[in-house]
This record gives sequence, structure tokens and C-alpha cells, in this order.
Amino acid sequence: MEFKDTLRIIRKKRKLSQPELVKMIGKERRSILRYENGVTTPSIATIELLCKALEVPKYVLMGEVDISKIKEITKYSKELDDVFNKSKEIL
Repeated sequence: MEFKDTLRIIRKKRKLSQPELVKMIGKERRSILRYENGVTTPSIATIELLCKALEVPKYVLMGEVDISKIKEITKYSKELDDVFNKSKEIL
């Protein structure tokens, strides 16, 4: 899954609007829109801010696991950890 898709899914599951997330990370208004449309990719520092704001580990935000079927994303989601661990076993 691409970063842009993962960011959108997590933001929506967190019930955050784009303007709310932008305010949380202190970036320009159109930043999230550009990230979610794949126009630009955030810097590592911005990815860290996004992870903190969305309360997810970097590997989740970077699309290393398929989160599209996870109903609830929490910082210490057992379901999320199970998905990640299974994907590591396959690799």
C-alpha cells in the first residue's frame, strides 16, 4: 500500500479532517491534501510528526502492513501487531 493511501485511511479512521491534522503537525493548510494525492512526499521529520499525531508506528504509516481491513487503529493495537508479525513471517 502506498504512503498516500495509508495516510488517508489512518486519518479517516482517527476521524480527523485534513485541516485538523495539519494543525496538529504545524504545516501548511494544503500539506495533507498534497500528501494524500501523492503530489509530494513528506520529509522524515514530517513523517515523525504524523506518526505522533496519528499515534501509529512508522512502519504502519509507511505502508509496511495492509491496514485497510483493520477496524480500529490504536497505538498498541493487538490486531495491528498481529498483521505486522504475519507479514514479517512471510518475508
